[in-house]
Amino acid sequence: MATSKKRKVDAECRAFQEKWTHDYFFLEVKGKPVCLVCGEALAVMKKANLERHYSSRHAKHSDLKGQMRLDKINALQRTLESQQAAFTRPRCDRDNVIHTSYVVSELIAKRLRPHIEGEFVKECMVAAAELLAPDKLKLFKSVSLSRRTVSDRITDLAQDIEKTLKDSAGDFQFFSLALDETTDLTNTAHCLFFKGLNSRQFKELLNDLDSEYGDLVYYCEVRWLSRGNMLIRFYELRDEVKQFMEMKGKPGPNQFLSSLLSHVKSFEAKLKLWKVQLERSNTVHFPILEGQKPSTTLEYAGECAQLIEAFSERFQDLQSNDELKARYNNVPLLEFYKHYLSNDEFPTLRKHALKYASVFGTTYCCEHFFSKLTIAKCQLRTRLTETNLENQLRVATSSVPAHVKRIAKEKHFHFQPSH
Repeated sequence: MATSKKRKVDAECRAFQEKWTHDYFFLEVKGKPVCLVCGEALAVMKKANLERHYSSRHAKHSDLKGQMRLDKINALQRTLESQQAAFTRPRCDRDNVIHTSYVVSELIAKRLRPHIEGEFVKECMVAAAELLAPDKLKLFKSVSLSRRTVSDRITDLAQDIEKTLKDSAGDFQFFSLALDETTDLTNTAHCLFFKGLNSRQFKELLNDLDSEYGDLVYYCEVRWLSRGNMLIRFYELRDEVKQFMEMKGKPGPNQFLSSLLSHVKSFEAKLKLWKVQLERSNTVHFPILEGQKPSTTLEYAGECAQLIEAFSERFQDLQSNDELKARYNNVPLLEFYKHYLSNDEFPTLRKHALKYASVFGTTYCCEHFFSKLTIAKCQLRTRLTETNLENQLRVATSSVPAHVKRIAKEKHFHFQPSH
């Protein structure tokens, strides 16, 4: 009986019942019963405790009935809420002011605008607040967006992005790195990480075609080549460019360099062809073997047969699974390998897919970065420090988001006149 009684009391203490507000003028606040009349919070949420407090201290309210009682409860509840808001609003407003400063600074960085424009943005915000939210005008004026503050905010964002990237890098199985450099208006060299495969392959194609030109001209204001020369060269090489694009396939973000499942079928067909040819002593696809002039090639045909059998067994589940085939044809390729291929069932294939996915399919990202660099360090901003330039470009170009809200909460902030 003792155990049963204790369980009943515990169950009663855990839940606040709405009728207690009407009967005893109590409201639940942060898990505690709080009296609407005197504001006292009781330690235990138990009906008997609430009833005793009401009867001993506020019995005069028992005369209130019907709508009069509801009106009194609503009035007391509004008073309590306003008192709570008076304590919580300053902290909430302070957090929002800091958060706003970071959000605006992030937009300035992403749009590659000069840091001093934060002061102009603030003027616009204050002017708008005077008309739309005059009661919030003091908050808008307290948002710090001076040139130095914007620079500091962008530094915080850039460091957070860098930390996130470094923390994530420990889990990388494959990644690709490439280097290139360009110069800005002050002739300062900038070393960039990107993949430069297509340009080299295009040059090789032009050499194979005995083209008059050795490569395309890439336009950038920080280089001496003019836009006109770039367009003329591109037009004269339009046939070669078309052929190259047809060979490479259309570029785009998040694409594999090859379609792995189609390669499974293709390679299996090649194995069958080689087996038949080797059975007939045909070594046309094996020039080194042909140079040795073997008396028989049946041994090598047997090796191909074993490969065909092993290949079929390894990918049998993948090729015979109608559900996987349907997913493969209807979802993006990266999503297919990420969500629908179990690492337990297809560990080798998933590893192979990760390896291919880590390679840049195009040089779009580096050309895009060059354009951002040209905008960030234009003729009007040649004195931009390398540190500020690096931070702004990191925020503007990184696909890794900064934890703006978390940074704003962690930032120590003192209310003081801002510029």
